[in-house]
Amino acid sequence: MEFCYKLFFIFLSSVYFIQAAKILAFFPLGGASHFNIPEVIFKALAARGHNITLVSSYPQRPPIPNINDIDVSSARGTRKNSLPFEVVQTQLQSTRRNFNFIANVSRTYCDIVFDFPEIKNLLNRDKEFDLVMTEIFGADCAVGFAWKFKAPLVSILISRGTPWSLNRIGNPSNPSYLHVMHSDFPRKMNFIQRFINSYWYLYFSFFYYYSHNGEITDQISRKLFGEDVPPVNDIVYNTSLILVNNHYTLDQPHPLVPNYVEVAGIHIKKPKPLPADIQKFMDEAEYGVIYFSLGSLVRLSSLPNETIQAFKDTFAELPQKVLWKFEHELKDIPSNVMIGKWFPQNDIFQHPNMKLFISHGGNSGSIEAVHYGIPMVGIPLFFDQHRIIHNFVEKGVAVRLGINELTKNNILSCIKTVINDEGYAKRMKELSALFHNRPLKPLDTAVYWIEYVIRHKGAFHLRTAASTLSWYQYLLLDVIAFLLAIFIFVMLILKITFKYIYKSIKNIFSFEKIKTN
Repeated sequence: MEFCYKLFFIFLSSVYFIQAAKILAFFPLGGASHFNIPEVIFKALAARGHNITLVSSYPQRPPIPNINDIDVSSARGTRKNSLPFEVVQTQLQSTRRNFNFIANVSRTYCDIVFDFPEIKNLLNRDKEFDLVMTEIFGADCAVGFAWKFKAPLVSILISRGTPWSLNRIGNPSNPSYLHVMHSDFPRKMNFIQRFINSYWYLYFSFFYYYSHNGEITDQISRKLFGEDVPPVNDIVYNTSLILVNNHYTLDQPHPLVPNYVEVAGIHIKKPKPLPADIQKFMDEAEYGVIYFSLGSLVRLSSLPNETIQAFKDTFAELPQKVLWKFEHELKDIPSNVMIGKWFPQNDIFQHPNMKLFISHGGNSGSIEAVHYGIPMVGIPLFFDQHRIIHNFVEKGVAVRLGINELTKNNILSCIKTVINDEGYAKRMKELSALFHNRPLKPLDTAVYWIEYVIRHKGAFHLRTAASTLSWYQYLLLDVIAFLLAIFIFVMLILKITFKYIYKSIKNIFSFEKIKTN
């Protein structure tokens, strides 16, 4: 009994007690990948007694205690397998169009959602929140809630680090060695690559500041919060905490300030038993299983017929079995292929017969592959997926296949390269071990830091002074200009002095010459 008491007191001493907080979470985007990561956090906070008002396109079914849903899915609908492949091949291959697309999507959601009566009632009723949570994606129009309720602001970044997220808390981000999110440059960049990387870094930083969070976004913000609401850019620079879906093992080490916290893997749940048909299919795979999915956004059925046929012909020649995520039934599929509109990816990955993941390089799916140690064939479609797959290729755990290279020979060659070379699986297992080796689980880390912000009513003490500096002060351009001015002044004085000395000496010699004559 005495031993039990000791264990109980040790447990008590290791737990931080915190009063249940009222949290407002604004995550309206219809893309499933924009909600599956925050959702895990909200459920964990609700389980700990916090009361969460959740604005999203994915209300909990069935309802969960302590989560009060405000369903805004009617704003633009949920976005699952809705993007045609031809749009990916044309419009979204342009980085600028990608960036504009992100801004327009987020602003449109805010503009529509802010007209919902339930959202307006949040401000009209006598209610306060202890914390406001938002997503860092496009325009930050919802951060006005933090100003309105005088509450700390915590943001979640489902992708990897971006200049516009790092800047707002004064986190160092030097483009001489830290790559922008769409870069496929090598780890050590040459002069031209550093020049291009720096260009994109500056482009993203300034364009986000002046366009994404510019006057249009401020107008949307004033529409809900009133004319006295500060500019959006002023509010985001008071962010207390950013949780980012990244880990240094996935990319490269990045200097991080204390309130920029990596929580990659947070969405990965304990595997559940597989459906009977999938379990049987995988158990009987003598040579292993390949899983093929291009995520939840792109409509795979919009691929050109010849490309779909190329995949069919490729899979027919493989001894492995293939699980192929596709939106509808396909005719004439090989006997070793199972088609499904949806597969429990996390549960499939834990099966011992899993050999290869063919993926677009989405951040969440790539993290799952690392978590379970499954090598990849990457077909990056747009934006940060190029960087993600490039990192894995450099680490020797994946091969890359371009979207304009989807022929039978190319697909078969990439698959056989990874399957037949045991080094890919070995290196991925080693990377997985590094990924898992951390002091706390990702969800425990996220909950700890969120409650830390609640306990201290913000985390201003974690922010560096860099977040209060203007861009020219941060880059020391004013200091450089001052030193340059001093240098020029000194050089001018020296020039005048030497000119005077030279003239004086010349005059003396001239006088002596005249006197001699």
